[in-house]
Amino acid sequence: MAAMASMEHGYRLNLPGVQNFIAGLVLFGTVGIYVAISALGAGGGKSTSVEMNNIVSSVNYGVFTVTGFFGGSIINRFGPRWSILLGAFGYPFYVAGLFYYDRVGNLAFPVVGGAVIGATASQLWTGVNYIAFAYADENNKGRFYGTQAAMKAAGNVVASALTLGLTANNRSSSGVPTAVYVAFICIMLAAMALAVLVVKPEKVRRRDGTAIAIFHHDSFKQEFQAVARLVFDHKAMLLVPCLIVADFQLILQPQISAKFFNTRTRSLLTFVAAIVEVIATLGFGLLLDHPAWPRRVRAKVGILLMSLLIFGIYSGEAGWLFRVISAAELASEPAYDWTDPSFAGFFVIFVVFNTLGSVAPVYIAWLLASLTNDPKKSAAYAGLLRSAMAAGVAIGFGIASAGVTIRTQFVIQIVTQFLAIGPQIWVAFRYVRDTNYGLEDDVIIPEEVLEGIEKVTMSAVPEKGLS
Repeated sequence: MAAMASMEHGYRLNLPGVQNFIAGLVLFGTVGIYVAISALGAGGGKSTSVEMNNIVSSVNYGVFTVTGFFGGSIINRFGPRWSILLGAFGYPFYVAGLFYYDRVGNLAFPVVGGAVIGATASQLWTGVNYIAFAYADENNKGRFYGTQAAMKAAGNVVASALTLGLTANNRSSSGVPTAVYVAFICIMLAAMALAVLVVKPEKVRRRDGTAIAIFHHDSFKQEFQAVARLVFDHKAMLLVPCLIVADFQLILQPQISAKFFNTRTRSLLTFVAAIVEVIATLGFGLLLDHPAWPRRVRAKVGILLMSLLIFGIYSGEAGWLFRVISAAELASEPAYDWTDPSFAGFFVIFVVFNTLGSVAPVYIAWLLASLTNDPKKSAAYAGLLRSAMAAGVAIGFGIASAGVTIRTQFVIQIVTQFLAIGPQIWVAFRYVRDTNYGLEDDVIIPEEVLEGIEKVTMSAVPEKGLS
């Protein structure tokens, strides 16, 4: 029956997978471009723009932290379309501010841009993560989030390739050309327009024709109270430490890149790292949905791989920062090229760190999504996810803008990363169930799952005359 329904309905706009793909396209053209600019260091500008970038990013992620936490309330009241549409607007505005500063040197526009993107990007991220959390069946949560992350990374690949192509013959440490900024803004505006294709959650239908849940619309006061109660959700709160440190690589690695390497080398770093990120995020998402393993086993495999990756990459960068790079190099801005000996070591470190920064949110988001199938709670979790991650980035940029040395920043990051692993392991081992279906009243169980339950029930009933 489910197979026939699948063929009959085809690729409808209101299919969960189609909605997730649209969300991924918006990420491709907005966040993917933004990440490419961030990874270049100094907001894509000259190496002397590092201080500006740290200040603007502190504003950006500070505002993001506050507005993101309550993003779930907006989703539950108005749906993800308006959150994503509003959220996408902030990205071209932000890039315009960076371009203005790189050419004019006035800090006001990029600071305003940082505040605007902080307020709007929080809604974009809450909207797209809500789709990944609430629309996916339990056996597709890793694939949904991994697809979004991979499409964001694909946008980074395109943006990085464009930048690399325009700077490949430029050995200076000047900012990226005007054409790059213009192209980025145009791509972002096009991605923003795609948000109109996002449908209301009530209209989403699985391939078997069933809705994902029964929806209730509460008042704004009730919605904000529900989100505020998250602080008493001990399962979610245990994941806050690892969420805070999840994006730390966004701060230190681009700083090192901007300090030590010229523009074309930074462009190469972001391009290669983005290609690896596409493969890593999609692959990790599929691993977390591996059909041969129960979900509790997948949770344990995931945290084991994350722990090994964290220990390995931080050990590698500790060796590079404290043994390979001299104090004199740290005190200067050598603008090394990819032809210089100093490039190879950091190239590997940058790519692996970027991989960690991309797969860590996939795993943590999968853990959060594994705690519930309820769309209302999923919206709150989606807001918490990005709010906590933004808080960590805001703290990191605040430390950097205060003039803390690169080596000291690294020590702070490695200590906090290791401390955050413990609570994450606890959630993975103790709170992940093989299924939540049947435990939440408003969630509609997929027909495929119901058929499986019926088969198990029927097989457990003894035939007449054999008892």
